[in-house]
Amino acid sequence: MNIPPRRLFDCLSDVVKQDHANFLNYKKDGIWVQYSAKQVVDLINKISLALWQLGLSSRETNEYEISKIAIMANNMPEWLIVDLAIQQIGAISIPLFVNSSNKELELILNEAKVALIFVGNDDQFQKVNNIKSNVPSLKYIFSFDGKQQPTLSALIQNIPDDYKKHITEIEKIKESIDPDRVVTILYTSGTTGAPKGVMLTHKNIYMNMMMNQALLDFPIDPSYRALSFLPLNHIFERGATYIYLFHRYKIYYPDSIHNITTCMAEIKPHIFAVVPRLLEKIYQAVLTKGEDLSGVKRLLFKWSLKQSKSFEYFTPQSFLYKIKLRLAWYILYSKVNHILGGENKSVWMAGAQCSGDIIRFFGAANIDIREGYGLTENSPVISCNSKKYGSKIGTVGHVLPGQEIKVADDGELWVKGPSVMKGYYNHIKLTSEFIQDGWLKTGDMVSIDHNNLITIVGRKKEIYKTSGGKFFSPATIETHFNEFAVINQICVIGENRKFVSALVIPEFEYLKTLITTGKIIYTGDSSMEPKNLIKDPAVIAYLTNLIVGDTHFNKIEQIKKVILLADVWGPDSGELTPKLSLKRKFIDQKYKAIIDSIYDV
Repeated sequence: MNIPPRRLFDCLSDVVKQDHANFLNYKKDGIWVQYSAKQVVDLINKISLALWQLGLSSRETNEYEISKIAIMANNMPEWLIVDLAIQQIGAISIPLFVNSSNKELELILNEAKVALIFVGNDDQFQKVNNIKSNVPSLKYIFSFDGKQQPTLSALIQNIPDDYKKHITEIEKIKESIDPDRVVTILYTSGTTGAPKGVMLTHKNIYMNMMMNQALLDFPIDPSYRALSFLPLNHIFERGATYIYLFHRYKIYYPDSIHNITTCMAEIKPHIFAVVPRLLEKIYQAVLTKGEDLSGVKRLLFKWSLKQSKSFEYFTPQSFLYKIKLRLAWYILYSKVNHILGGENKSVWMAGAQCSGDIIRFFGAANIDIREGYGLTENSPVISCNSKKYGSKIGTVGHVLPGQEIKVADDGELWVKGPSVMKGYYNHIKLTSEFIQDGWLKTGDMVSIDHNNLITIVGRKKEIYKTSGGKFFSPATIETHFNEFAVINQICVIGENRKFVSALVIPEFEYLKTLITTGKIIYTGDSSMEPKNLIKDPAVIAYLTNLIVGDTHFNKIEQIKKVILLADVWGPDSGELTPKLSLKRKFIDQKYKAIIDSIYDV
């Protein structure tokens, strides 16, 4: 693409011209707090000045010599404001997951030699303060919100309101910043091993944003409302945010991940990024409500649900199907559309495989799901489904214009282009293993059809082989079963084993509905606690027959045995990464005795 790269903070010159009264919005204590465009730019400049006064600005070009400033907070306006303030003084931001373990946090802060960290609240302040003595480089901790001192307000309290008289030095630093300069180091959560710091430049992220624009044609429209709830320290949400900024959209941050649908109903977002897990949860909730219906209402629900099975985006539909879909809209899908706010123009989805039937379900509800694919090392997007270049449910679309891809002899996808990372911080040898002659090895196995649409087959390191020498992809099997309303989480087992098995955590609310409606004859404790449900013979038989009896896959890939678990997995308990990917080695070790018992026959 023949587009000159820009620095990410260059968006501010356009932002301030919009003069939005509600440019950034954050729900706090049940009330939407608004920041005008002018307030945002003023805050950014004041924070830049304060950081400069602390000696954290830099005109260096070597990323090892540049000051590092970390951010560990939930999504809120201050996160973005501080991010842009750090950029303006030439420092490098180190975004961190709020649920990082103390060990990971200490490792990252020491490797990057972080001098200052911004945290979101008192709990996060205390978490960092507890390890501060083990991080010699860390001099300052500032909190966005809470009673702990010092706070962000304290940092800028001595910056005068007429700061523009004193900002000459900041302007000089901004002018000296080249688009090829490292702007951030993102530590990948990873499913195995220690986190690795991915160095991305202004150019990497900006050009990826422009390549997305060339594929998806986002309008520059100040009336657009964007909802931001995926972690901002992950490049998927952060890259989306820069698109919002350069396209002058208003941005809204929910107060909690648990209140997303409530916020959607209130603000009616036009655009947002999502991972499959949220769509799966909404889908499961709808199916749970459907199980409560009876008689004609139940029949109409089932008929409406069936209509989505034939849905395809950007594909001509028969007159008869249009009529059926319209009837199903009034019965079911208008309500689903309303759950997501009712004014969606585009929903980007990436991060994991998603069942095609779930995507069709939301498509029938007039929710435009743009399933794509990428990785942090590519800033992040590599491909996406689009009307312009081609779309097919079950694929991750067409490569972004401006990038090249090729498939290695073993089926691994390689990508080359302006958004490929500069490298792994402090890991020169590792960088050379992943980047060869400009080609980034993704680690993902793919197939590409005659329309150049890409399908992810599985992770190179997660293509398992049974003891009989047969290959299978656990993620592909898991994606299929995640569509089942009665399944909350599933981890497929079978590497170097005689057959494929699975650890399953049921969706307990749906399970209770099946019991109360008589579909499962439960004889256990009336409290129906998860720990009791998973031991009940009728529950075990129901789920085992459902999963083992499923013939979607070939004989080798079919699950032969199932173990039910009561405790839901999460990042805090260690089974999931902060971006909700399975940590398979951890799960294998934690449940080793249970897994061994499956095969001790």
